[in-house]
Amino acid sequence: MSLTNDDYTVGWISALPVEYAAAQALLDEEHEDLPSLPSDHNTYTLGRIGKHNVVIAGLPRGTIGTTPAATVATHLLRSFPNVKFGLMVGIGGGVPDIVRLGDIVVSNPDRQTGGIIQYDLGTRTQHGDGFKFMRKGLLSGPPTVVATAITKLSASATRKGYEYHRFHKEMLERYPKMDNYKRPEEDVLYNKDYVHEGEKADCSRCDRTKIIIREAHTESIVHYGLIGSANTVIRDAAQRDELYKQEKIICFEMEAAGLMNDFPCVVIRGICDYCDTHKNKQWQPYASSIAAAYAKELLQTIPAYAVTEMPITKLLAKLDVAENRKEREKYLECLRLLNAADSRIDKKRIEDVKGGLLKDSYKWIFQNQEFLDWRSNGKLLWIKGDPGKGKTMLMCGLMNELNNSVCFFCEATNNANNSASAVLRGLIYAIAQHDPVTLSTVRDKISDLKNLPEGNVWYLLAEIFEEMAAKTDVCVMIDGLDECHTGREDLLRLITKVSANSPLKWIVSSRNYQDIEAILIDGSKLSLELNENLISQAVKSYIGFKTRALARTNDWTSELEGFVCDYLQTHAEATFLWVALVCDNLKKAQPWDTKAMLKTFPSGLDQVYGRMVKVIEESERTCDLAKRILAVATLVVRPVSLMELTKIIKLPDGFQERWLARAVATCGSFLGVRDNIIQFVHETAKEFAHKNITQLFGYGKVHLELFQRSIESMKVELRQDIYDLHGPWTTISDLKVPDPDPLAALKYSCLYWYEHWSQSIARFEEDLENFLRRSFLHWLEAMCLVNELGRALIILERLKSEDARNFAFCFREGIQQAPLQIYFSGLTLAPPNSVIKSTFAAYHPKDIHVLRNEQTGWSTDSISISTDREVEALALNHDESHLAAALGNGELKIWNVATGILQYSCSKATIDMLFSGSYIENWTIKNIAFRQHEPKVVCIMTDYMGAVLGTEFYEGVFLWNFLHGSVEAACPTRDNLPLLFLNICAISPNGNYVAVKGDQRDGNYVAVKGDQRDGSIQILDLNNSSWRHLTQLAPDDIDTLKFSPDGTVIVARKFKHKCQTPKPDVSSMTFYSWKAGEGPIYHILEQISGDFTDRFAVGHYGNQLVHFGQRNTTVYDFLSGNQLWSISKSYSGDYSLDGKYLVVYSGRELELLGAATGDSHSRVQLRERPQHVAIVMRPATKLASYTTKEDHIQILNITTSVPDMKNSGKEIRHIIGLLDKEYTVVIFADAHTEIWSTISNELLWSGPHIFEAVISTPNGLILIEPLDNHSNVMLWKYQNSNMERLFLTQQSSYRYDYLSSSRSPYSIAPAGGLLASTRSGVLFVVDLEDHSERRMFGDGHNLWSPTPALWSASGTEVASILLVELELLYLSVWDVATGSQTFATEVFPGESSGKTHLSWLPDGQIMVTLLVSGTIPMRYHLEVWSLKSKKLSKRLSFDIGAKVFPRTELWISPDHCRAVIRADSYSKMRYILLDINQGNSLDSLEVPERNKPPSIIKVAEDVIVTTNGHLCFSSDKLRYGTGEDIYYVQDWVMLDDHRFMWIPQELRRASTYMNKCLTLASYNGGYVTLKFQTQSNQLDSGQERETCLGTGRMNSCSYSLPIRLGSWRSL
Repeated sequence: MSLTNDDYTVGWISALPVEYAAAQALLDEEHEDLPSLPSDHNTYTLGRIGKHNVVIAGLPRGTIGTTPAATVATHLLRSFPNVKFGLMVGIGGGVPDIVRLGDIVVSNPDRQTGGIIQYDLGTRTQHGDGFKFMRKGLLSGPPTVVATAITKLSASATRKGYEYHRFHKEMLERYPKMDNYKRPEEDVLYNKDYVHEGEKADCSRCDRTKIIIREAHTESIVHYGLIGSANTVIRDAAQRDELYKQEKIICFEMEAAGLMNDFPCVVIRGICDYCDTHKNKQWQPYASSIAAAYAKELLQTIPAYAVTEMPITKLLAKLDVAENRKEREKYLECLRLLNAADSRIDKKRIEDVKGGLLKDSYKWIFQNQEFLDWRSNGKLLWIKGDPGKGKTMLMCGLMNELNNSVCFFCEATNNANNSASAVLRGLIYAIAQHDPVTLSTVRDKISDLKNLPEGNVWYLLAEIFEEMAAKTDVCVMIDGLDECHTGREDLLRLITKVSANSPLKWIVSSRNYQDIEAILIDGSKLSLELNENLISQAVKSYIGFKTRALARTNDWTSELEGFVCDYLQTHAEATFLWVALVCDNLKKAQPWDTKAMLKTFPSGLDQVYGRMVKVIEESERTCDLAKRILAVATLVVRPVSLMELTKIIKLPDGFQERWLARAVATCGSFLGVRDNIIQFVHETAKEFAHKNITQLFGYGKVHLELFQRSIESMKVELRQDIYDLHGPWTTISDLKVPDPDPLAALKYSCLYWYEHWSQSIARFEEDLENFLRRSFLHWLEAMCLVNELGRALIILERLKSEDARNFAFCFREGIQQAPLQIYFSGLTLAPPNSVIKSTFAAYHPKDIHVLRNEQTGWSTDSISISTDREVEALALNHDESHLAAALGNGELKIWNVATGILQYSCSKATIDMLFSGSYIENWTIKNIAFRQHEPKVVCIMTDYMGAVLGTEFYEGVFLWNFLHGSVEAACPTRDNLPLLFLNICAISPNGNYVAVKGDQRDGNYVAVKGDQRDGSIQILDLNNSSWRHLTQLAPDDIDTLKFSPDGTVIVARKFKHKCQTPKPDVSSMTFYSWKAGEGPIYHILEQISGDFTDRFAVGHYGNQLVHFGQRNTTVYDFLSGNQLWSISKSYSGDYSLDGKYLVVYSGRELELLGAATGDSHSRVQLRERPQHVAIVMRPATKLASYTTKEDHIQILNITTSVPDMKNSGKEIRHIIGLLDKEYTVVIFADAHTEIWSTISNELLWSGPHIFEAVISTPNGLILIEPLDNHSNVMLWKYQNSNMERLFLTQQSSYRYDYLSSSRSPYSIAPAGGLLASTRSGVLFVVDLEDHSERRMFGDGHNLWSPTPALWSASGTEVASILLVELELLYLSVWDVATGSQTFATEVFPGESSGKTHLSWLPDGQIMVTLLVSGTIPMRYHLEVWSLKSKKLSKRLSFDIGAKVFPRTELWISPDHCRAVIRADSYSKMRYILLDINQGNSLDSLEVPERNKPPSIIKVAEDVIVTTNGHLCFSSDKLRYGTGEDIYYVQDWVMLDDHRFMWIPQELRRASTYMNKCLTLASYNGGYVTLKFQTQSNQLDSGQERETCLGTGRMNSCSYSLPIRLGSWRSL
């Protein structure tokens, strides 16, 4: 098998040719050369040693040192990307007291180093007779796999000896020409003081009497120790010995330091000289070859699989990131998405704030035994100590010394750094910077962070961190765990978990807290109190450092410096913070006052803080302001900026903002300003101020001042359109924050005024009422602009401010997208009795006039959520906080129940990847349930279409972890895929179990367990991913499975018709129950009746069973079989989770019944007939959620205190706009109709009728009223405000709602006297004058007219399509006067279904079109028939290119040259423009689908007038709207393709638009009619934009209305 570059996993670098030759000679097998990258100038030798493929590289001739070695490694990794580690093999110099020539030295890490010391990186200072070297930095050690192999090889050699001598001997035998690689006989060492003489390197002129006589060695010995590496050659015996004395270096070389941190390798050196002036090359060949022989033996010790599993090298990762621009951009984007604190910057800031890092203050730790033990073999070290003991600076020092480390600094006074999530963000960021390769597999998860709220992001961050931790061996340091206020326990448990299961080493520091010690009990501990002597010495050094600095800046005498130093040492009590605080105060003292001031500082932090307070009090002019700043700083929810401080505290008269920093400085050393954020210098300072200053003011009073100042600032500065957006359509995602940001100073006030109001000494409702009446809308706008609408909704819910709460919740979805919809949508569409609407009337947009607003009030019974997709399944979690929905497009979504705001989502693509790795077409999620104690949703996926078509299909159970954003298979099945065939299934409400019944099918059947095909019932236990086989029943009889509400009992229904009984409608129904955790049948309940359905529910613990029959609802005691109670009504429903209630629904009525007696506790009238219902009922709240066919979800409380909750207004069934008459017809569900004028806005007529069709004629309106249970219809004529009854006709309507369709069966003759009707498939012609009618054809069964009748221009003929035997399509034309058929022919042979359309051509011919939407793609057919010749003139057929759509409509332009097709799917509405003559598609337009497709009012020359607006198709292009007129799509009124006004769910019951008037019907009763006066081409100018807003915008700062005190809750 030929090898590629990817097959080589070990890199071998030899600097010199003599080393390179030895490496080549020791290969077991040499391979052919392979190409390298064009930029790679290395030459390689490829081969095998043992089971490892090795690539050998050498340095360019004449180059040595760390830099060339790093360059060679860089190119090697480019060309051989799977190289996991390296061997640096060659020669080196040794220390003669330890090693001899020919010995082998292997780099070996110790407690303080990685095995390699870069001895030229540091400080070399004179020290006595010699020098002192202060090393800087730490190089990494060999990889763990190599290090453990070295340990094994060394241990084995102790018993059996090494094999490298044999390898060396075999090399010489194989290559006789390498005779010079034999071991030399003479090992010469000169006295270290004797310097080499002569110019030759062979010591021929040296005095041999200076040779040290030693015992001869004949074999090479292996030493494991420290190797020194640098860019300089050591030829100095004194320097050699001094480095050995200080650093214990036993070998010196010149290449390894350039590799260790980025290219993990082990350094192996054969000793060829003693690093003195007597260097020569005699020993180089042997030394290099014996080192290579050892390297070969080491490689044979390392398993091949261990190398394969090693991570890619850091250097390669860095190269990939640097060289690949796209990867670099992705890398940087991931770092940005983390939104993390950069610990490197934090470290520098902390050091600067604390006056710099003094090495003497932390170097003591490197002599501490606990630290040395941890460094040698420990995993977790906890450094603990009291406040001020120098923990933070100690961690900063360790960061400087431990190069292979990352850190994070917790700060209680900084909200960005005081939570567990913030810690993980920072550590992930730091590890990604240190080791970029660790980021490669977690990028998608990091991208998901932006979709999660911060409070729930911990779980995903923990998963990301654990995955990265497994790929790196860095040391992780966290300072100040006690200052991690949010999620500290979770963080501590994660630290202990990761430290036990990953290569990471940990150092954490904190105060002596019991909760921390309880979790870190198994880690190593280093107590600062137990090392007081060492700490005291460090503090002493720190005092000397601080006093020397003060002496220089304050011009102290040496005597004064000594006095200060002695005083500090006497009183410091080994506390760094005390010294820092005192010295900070001494900066302000004059030299002659220094002693006196110093003596006022007692020992102890509290005493120093007390002294600082006294100093503040001594300044009478600034004392009050300083104390108030301190009091505010202790009680703010988060640290505030200087700008924010000005809005929440009263400043002296004439105070200038530029003086703020000075004002903060008057607070002594308690506070500091960093990046314009005011923060306490230490957590102890905040604790002292909170206890000793804020308490004096009174917490309630401080909170009251914060509240009052906040609302006063907001009232003055908040205004309408504060960001000066381009228009009401500007969305949050599109807006650009102005510079300067007008909300920057107000943000804290906007977010947290409620927290301070709720904790104030007295809740001044008058102040709050004034604020809400003046600035409520402006505050709501600001909260939207800063993405905090959810917080605003929670505040309004807690305030119990009904009107304000209802306003915000009703328009929540719109203003969350576009904040200015507060004024455009909110003020326009709020009910007329809304206090908010009347209070802020001046802000109503000028160009929208409310003609009528018949709404009866807010809909307070529910929260609406638009899904834009059909809902397949619903589930509420057990604490009622979240609602999950499975949508028709395969998405999963979760909303916050309290606010209705979307919080989590899972795309179809994510689920596709779990099951197949690619897109799957037709599956849906059939059932979902929350796991009770995990952030997961259990989902059952089914693929009906795949099963029906016999193609590959995917079905199974999976779990969606919504906090992590991941999906996982619930259990392994055949081929390790999560596949099942799910015919009948159920999920327990607690998410613990899934019950399934397999199906006996051929084809792609995948069994539930093994390959059983018996259709048996099995339980999947999700707690342990195991299957349990229940007692088998006859598989064909089980048709339904249900769980009890508590999830402990599963019930299966067995249903059979009793054919042998005399009554054919009598059947048997048997219910079997099992304990979910057991196998045998628990109980059996059998009933015989004729009132059976498949609807039933199981009570708590399986003790009750309710059966919802076709006529009755009956509850049984499951154990005894006795009937408990029955109601003569057919319901559907389920039990509450506690089993005490039954929630049942029938039609639009939802009722709460007592489970024991059936008593009704409450009744709610729903907006629509529910499709899915989810119920969670607890003693405190009773919550239900349901979906409708209108693709939205309602969440409502079912109260037990208010019976019979119903809509107070009249329910509207239809609204019809008539363009040519300028009428609006409103039809109510309670048999009432109104006709309004859209010009005069007056009611023209009303009466107690409900019509199914409204037809415009030249003389008025014809209205069709169904009577006698739809068996007859009455025709009415409306003209000039009069309604005239025409006559009754016996035409069955089959209860078809024609007003919901654009294909009305009625058509009026051009003159208006005749009406053609194809109701029920029968063609009638009715004379509206003499009231006669004639059946033209059809019997409604074998003969059927699927197309509305078409009148000729003269009105003498009528044409229609006849469907014969549901198979043949016939075009027929009749003479109306005689009733005779004048033309008949079969059209579209072979086609019998689809949308047909008829059109008379100007020359008298008839065009027939057929749109077939049941195929993929859709097909369009056209035929033109001549009535004269009775022949086919033209036939055209082509594919449109669109997939199957469930609803389609077709229109022909008046010139018969173009056709427009509307295809409505569940997710979108698509229009297709066709060129009839050319037979091709000209254009297409996709718009979001409304709840109901628009009705057609008129088809003009180049426009289709619909109830949503004008659809234009001029110039062969499709567009909605005319550019100056609005149109209505889905939930937005649009203007010139901009979102102009959002329509709340409450007003989407029905709608119509004509003549710039939009009428919207409310689910709660009533309707709204709006008149638009828009000029879209002017909307982009600033001046005209003002006219779109209310006049209140111009004077919003001074605008107010009379306030009725004490009534603010009415808002």
